[in-house]
Amino acid sequence: MRVMSYVRLRGKTGIWEYRRVIPPRLRPVIPSLEGFDSRPGRTEFTKSLDTRAKAEANRRAAIIDQQVQVSRITLFDGSPITEFDGLPTSASRVL
Repeated sequence: MRVMSYVRLRGKTGIWEYRRVIPPRLRPVIPSLEGFDSRPGRTEFTKSLDTRAKAEANRRAAIIDQQVQVSRITLFDGSPITEFDGLPTSASRVL
Protein backbone atom coordinates (compact mmCIF):
# COMPACT_ATOMS: atom_id res chain seq x y z
CA MET A 1 0.00 0.00 0.00
CA ARG A 2 1.23 3.45 -0.93
CA VAL A 3 1.63 6.06 1.81
CA MET A 4 0.29 9.55 1.13
CA SER A 5 2.97 12.23 0.67
CA TYR A 6 1.88 14.07 3.81
CA VAL A 7 2.17 10.95 6.03
CA ARG A 8 5.50 9.94 7.51
CA LEU A 9 6.82 7.43 10.02
CA ARG A 10 8.02 9.08 13.20
CA GLY A 11 11.49 7.92 14.23
CA LYS A 12 11.93 4.63 16.05
CA THR A 13 8.49 4.66 17.66
CA GLY A 14 6.74 3.35 14.55
CA ILE A 15 3.91 5.87 14.98
CA TRP A 16 2.72 7.61 11.81
CA GLU A 17 2.49 11.39 11.64
CA TYR A 18 0.69 13.94 9.45
CA ARG A 19 2.92 16.71 8.05
CA ARG A 20 2.07 19.47 5.59
CA VAL A 21 4.51 22.31 4.83
CA ILE A 22 3.21 25.88 4.65
CA PRO A 23 4.61 27.94 1.75
CA PRO A 24 6.94 30.73 2.99
CA ARG A 25 4.79 33.62 1.77
CA LEU A 26 1.71 32.28 3.59
CA ARG A 27 3.44 31.73 6.95
CA PRO A 28 2.76 35.20 8.39
CA VAL A 29 -0.96 35.02 7.58
CA ILE A 30 -1.96 31.34 7.82
CA PRO A 31 -4.99 30.95 10.12
CA SER A 32 -4.85 28.78 13.23
CA LEU A 33 -6.61 25.43 12.97
CA GLU A 34 -8.49 23.45 15.55
CA GLY A 35 -6.38 20.52 16.72
CA PHE A 36 -3.06 22.23 15.97
CA ASP A 37 -1.15 24.56 18.27
CA SER A 38 -1.36 28.18 17.17
CA ARG A 39 2.03 29.77 16.81
CA PRO A 40 2.87 32.74 14.61
CA GLY A 41 5.00 32.11 11.54
CA ARG A 42 4.60 28.34 11.68
CA THR A 43 6.35 26.48 8.88
CA GLU A 44 4.28 23.29 8.90
CA PHE A 45 1.26 21.51 10.34
CA THR A 46 2.23 18.30 12.15
CA LYS A 47 0.10 15.94 14.18
CA SER A 48 0.50 12.40 15.48
CA LEU A 49 -1.86 9.90 13.88
CA ASP A 50 -1.60 7.61 16.93
CA THR A 51 -1.34 4.40 14.91
CA ARG A 52 1.29 1.99 13.65
CA ALA A 53 -0.92 0.68 10.82
CA LYS A 54 -0.18 2.23 7.43
CA ALA A 55 -3.74 1.95 6.11
CA GLU A 56 -5.21 3.51 9.25
CA ALA A 57 -2.61 6.30 9.10
CA ASN A 58 -3.64 7.12 5.52
CA ARG A 59 -7.32 7.19 6.52
CA ARG A 60 -6.75 9.47 9.53
CA ALA A 61 -4.39 11.73 7.58
CA ALA A 62 -6.94 12.18 4.78
CA ILE A 63 -9.47 13.51 7.30
CA ILE A 64 -6.92 15.92 8.79
CA ASP A 65 -5.75 17.01 5.35
CA GLN A 66 -9.29 17.99 4.38
CA GLN A 67 -9.35 20.39 7.35
CA VAL A 68 -6.00 21.88 6.39
CA GLN A 69 -6.87 22.24 2.70
CA VAL A 70 -10.22 23.89 3.40
CA SER A 71 -8.60 26.48 5.66
CA ARG A 72 -5.57 27.22 3.47
CA ILE A 73 -5.43 30.69 2.03
CA THR A 74 -5.33 30.87 -1.75
CA LEU A 75 -4.70 33.80 -4.03
CA PHE A 76 -7.27 34.49 -6.70
CA ASP A 77 -5.56 37.33 -8.56
CA GLY A 78 -1.94 36.11 -8.39
CA SER A 79 -0.74 39.25 -6.62
CA PRO A 80 1.64 39.04 -3.67
CA ILE A 81 0.12 38.66 -0.23
CA THR A 82 -0.06 41.88 1.73
CA GLU A 83 -1.24 42.19 5.29
CA PHE A 84 -4.00 44.41 6.56
CA ASP A 85 -4.85 44.04 10.25
CA GLY A 86 -3.19 40.64 10.22
CA LEU A 87 -5.23 39.32 7.30
CA PRO A 88 -4.19 39.13 3.66
CA THR A 89 -5.94 41.65 1.43
CA SER A 90 -5.57 39.71 -1.80
CA ALA A 91 -6.44 36.28 -0.42
CA SER A 92 -9.58 34.44 0.51
CA ARG A 93 -10.43 31.16 2.23
CA VAL A 94 -11.25 28.18 0.08
CA LEU A 95 -14.77 27.02 0.78
